Amino acid sequence: MSYYRALTTFDVAGLRQINAGFQPIGYRITVGQLFGTTDAQVHTFIGGSDGTRQHVIGVFQDVTGRQTFTESGKVITQKERVGGVITEVLKATHDSMQPTGPRVNVITPNVNYQVVVEAWD
Repeated sequence: MSYYRALTTFDVAGLRQINAGFQPIGYRITVGQLFGTTDAQVHTFIGGSDGTRQHVIGVFQDVTGRQTFTESGKVITQKERVGGVITEVLKATHDSMQPTGPRVNVITPNVNYQVVVEAWD
């Protein structure tokens, strides 16, 4: 069994090849807090795909309370409160499993978040 883990950013829209060095059977993407923030918002989202299905779950909490999210059709999302409204500020969907790793389609890029990608076969 092969395992890959890397820290990156999804900072450009479009197809993004994750070069794991092998063709995975599944992968997971995790996103947490903004870089260098002391913000009172807490948000963590975990998503993944097995090459056929894709799903993400997450928790967002700030001074107004906590909300949980579960969404199909994407491998990652990240939400922030912008102008009083919880807004999706990072989004990617599964594209394909390539011989060298998963390929995702970054729809809403955001340089301000670290993204952890894990893949396995």
